[in-house]
This record gives sequence, structure tokens and C-alpha cells, in this order.
Amino acid sequence: MHSSFRRHYGGNIMEEDHYPEFGGMCRAGHERVRVDVSWTGNIACEFAGWVNPDNPADCRARIHVHTNAFWGGGECRATSFEGRSNLFRCAGRREGEDHCGGGGPLAPNGQPACFCDDACELNGDCCPDYHRVCE
Repeated sequence: MHSSFRRHYGGNIMEEDHYPEFGGMCRAGHERVRVDVSWTGNIACEFAGWVNPDNPADCRARIHVHTNAFWGGGECRATSFEGRSNLFRCAGRREGEDHCGGGGPLAPNGQPACFCDDACELNGDCCPDYHRVCE
């Protein structure tokens, strides 16, 4: 799990659509997997897509909330999930080419997505294959 969103929407006398964002960047070495959404009351909400669809390390999500006219409110709940990424690894694309001793491959934001050095264990940001490739 990465983050949760929970918001109450009061009863309106008109229909409205809201597109709140929630979440943040995924943890180092992780990528987004899915968003689960549920609601109570007289509203409806659904996952409306990723804020940055081209960056799998960006876990920010958009939620579409629709309130119904004259029927009171309700609550929208969403939880985003992330998993270990195969995109960000210490192993290089070619034999003998790896990222051991430093930052792993760069994420779309230009920063290392995870690390392949001794400090990564202390910081909790090792690439998923660090132990297998670099030790």
C-alpha cells in the first residue's frame, strides 16, 4: 500500500463533479500497481487515472467524485497500492554492466529510482535486486 484518501462530501442541491488528487511519489524501487475505490451514501467515485501516466514511479492518482442532486452526502475512500519495480534494477542491460556502488537507473524525473550501494540498506532505498547483483 502507498497512500489512502478519505473525504466526506456533504449534501448538495445540485450535481457536482470533483477530481481530487492524492498520493505522492512511490517509494524507491517501487512502482504503482492499482487504486481501489469505494463509497458510501449518495455519491459515486472512481479512479480517474494517474496524474503522470508516463512515470510508473509517480503514485499520484486522480479520483472522480460525483455528487447527486438533493440526496445528501456520502464518503469516498481510495487506496493506492505499489509493488517492487522491475524497471529499476542494479543489474544492467548488458553482461558486466551494473549500477553497483551508486545510484540505480534514473527515473523519469532524472533522479535515481533506487540505489545499489551500502548506504541503501540504512536508507531503505535499495533496488529490488541489490543483494543478488551487488554482494
